[in-house]
Amino acid sequence: MSGKHGPVPLEKYLNIHQSAMASHLKLGFVIDDGVQFDVVRSHAVYQLAGRIQCAGQLTLDVRKVLEVTGREGRVQFVQTVEYTYHAQLGKVREVFRYCGPHEEGHNDEHHVHRFDVLGSGKQLADSPTFLIHEEERPTLGEVIEELHRWHDTHGDDAARLLASFD
Repeated sequence: MSGKHGPVPLEKYLNIHQSAMASHLKLGFVIDDGVQFDVVRSHAVYQLAGRIQCAGQLTLDVRKVLEVTGREGRVQFVQTVEYTYHAQLGKVREVFRYCGPHEEGHNDEHHVHRFDVLGSGKQLADSPTFLIHEEERPTLGEVIEELHRWHDTHGDDAARLLASFD
């Protein structure tokens, strides 16, 4: 078991997730945790998916697929094999989208798409950025912290932008 994205006991994974979400809710940036954990395929594949509502009309759509990589007695070890973290401002702009490898031959590395949220709304010219090293790939908690920092920096401008769409 190496690195922050290595296999971990399922119960430990769930405890870390619940503890992190409770912490983010307590801080007040996360308003509602709409993420659900479900069995996808006979206790061999799990999915964590849903929408996290944040301050400033920011949302984070989450989809993570975890596969059982091994067992020690009754303990299942899981590891994320697919993920997408999609941050949006209201229904009008994308902020960023982290993705695992998908579409073989096209973005078959971990990557992040970033957008000109307060300007054109289009994807930035240097996007996507490929996340080659494991330490570059964020956990869900780190993505929430990044979105929180974005809100702290751009929240007032984002509110004005949203008001212009009303």
